[in-house]
Order: sequence, then structure tokens, then C-alpha cells
Amino acid sequence: MILDGFLLSFNEKYVEFFNVRAQRVVKMADTATDRSVLQRGYWYRFLHNIRVKYSPDGNTNFEVVKFYGKGSVPINNEVQRNRNPHLYGVICFHGLCIEMDKRNPAYNRNSRGSEERCNNLFSLNGGVYRSAGSARVQLGQWYQHMLYDSAKKNKDMKSSYHTITATNFIKVRPPVPTQVIDGRVTVRVQFKYDEVNFESEENSKLSHWSDRYQGMNEISEFWNEFVGKVEIYGKEALEIVQRVERYRAGLSAENLLDHITIAVTVVPRTDVSWQHHKYPMDGAFRVKSVDKLKNAKGELIAENRKRY
Repeated sequence: MILDGFLLSFNEKYVEFFNVRAQRVVKMADTATDRSVLQRGYWYRFLHNIRVKYSPDGNTNFEVVKFYGKGSVPINNEVQRNRNPHLYGVICFHGLCIEMDKRNPAYNRNSRGSEERCNNLFSLNGGVYRSAGSARVQLGQWYQHMLYDSAKKNKDMKSSYHTITATNFIKVRPPVPTQVIDGRVTVRVQFKYDEVNFESEENSKLSHWSDRYQGMNEISEFWNEFVGKVEIYGKEALEIVQRVERYRAGLSAENLLDHITIAVTVVPRTDVSWQHHKYPMDGAFRVKSVDKLKNAKGELIAENRKRY
């Protein structure tokens, strides 16, 4: 059995990735791979003869439970998503319309059916891509649809935004809370807090917040199974770290490592041209506001009532 996809997360025991063919998140036990070579958002192929079952915890769709024989994980850090033939005619179950009535950079007046205007959509397996401007879609609506990639395998160097198009739209229920506020799509998602995503251990020991802020990661990030890589910039990253530390200051030593869940509102990025966007290395969404923090028991520990 061959499993491949975008790496979402990993620890010393498991790797978790989104499999495009099955449109599923897969959690797989793996203790042999050198973690120093893994990077979230990159495409990996896992070669194992394995058996899977439905995940009992509900956090993933399938969980690998048994290996047959020896497995290996060839690492390929060059994502060639445009040239993967399975993106041609694939069904996308959750695509979000993030922009409408935009100039179509691939418009060709000499090509029959080419339109001057287009709509922009996002999905985990396709990144940001176009639909015809005449397509009946609505801003902020999630769709099941077909993806077609015109790129020629191993030859076409155009970006996926130029080559991937969406057709045959069917409305689906939003998998995560989604609204349109003042003409802008907003989505609410959450993630588990991890210090290493924000700063180094050495930087966290600095006593003044102004010094710590200067040494924090320029861009922090997390992965979500519906909106992909989400980028967190300085102001919001600092707010998250400060809120977590205020909460942990009152905890006993044995509870300091308990998981903290951060709920945030994210929006499509406006500081990037989709024509030159390198997904999935670069996220298509950024954190707009930090909404809630919950402890390992699911109890609310902090809340920003001014959301969206």
C-alpha cells in the first residue's frame, strides 16, 4: 500500500498527513524516520504494506494499526504538486471561494471559452486556484467540485494558479465556521499550542517582553486540515505566547505541560500574489485575531469577546 500527501504534523511516535487520493487525514505510527529532515507542508511518500482502521479518537479519519514487513520513507522535499497526474479530474470535497471577480492572468483572447475575469478558491490539496468568472459560486461558500490541471507532467513550469481550474460546483456544509465580514472571508479554526513554533528555548528565557519579541520567529505557523498552513505574524504571535504564560504562571509543575488549544480567526492573505504563491510551503491564510484559549480539560481560560 502506498500512502503519500502533505505532512501536517509529527512527533517522536507518529506522522500525520493529508492524503489527496483518499481526501483523508492519515495518522501513521513511525519511529524510524529521522525527524530532522521532516518539514510540515512538504509532500512525502510513505511506502508501507499496512492495514488501517477507522480512527477511534475522531481526530483523524484513519489510523495505521499494523505493518507487514519493512517500511521505508523516501524523502522528497521538492513539491511538484502541479505535475501530479492524480490532480486531473480529482474530486475536491472542501473548496472555499475566497475571492470573486478578479482579473484572470491566464486569459487568452484567442482561446475559446477563456474569460477575462475569474474567481479564486482554496482547498488543501489544490492550494489557491481559479474558476471561470461566470461560474455560479458565492464568496465564503464551501463547495465540492472537480479539479483539472492542465500542466504537462515534468515539463510545465507554470504555477498551479495558472494551471489548476475548478468546475462542477455543489454547495456543502462548512466544515469549519465561516463568514463574510465587510466583503472578506473569515474562518474560525483551532490548534494545539507548541512553544517551538513561536520561539527558541533560549529566547523564552529573556526577562523583558520587548527583547523576547525581537527574538521570536519572524513567522509562526500551524496546519489545519481544511485551510492548510496558517501563518501567524508578530503581534498575534506575541499575544498568544503572553496569554499562555499568564495562564501557566498559576499552574503546578506537573500541569505545566498540559495541552492548550488556541482558537483563532483566520483570513486569506492579501500580501501575496497568488500567481507567485508557493503552496504548501507558503500559507494561504493568516491569523487575524486570537479568540479563545482552552486547557487540556476543554475549559475556557481566556477569551477575546471582540471577534471577527
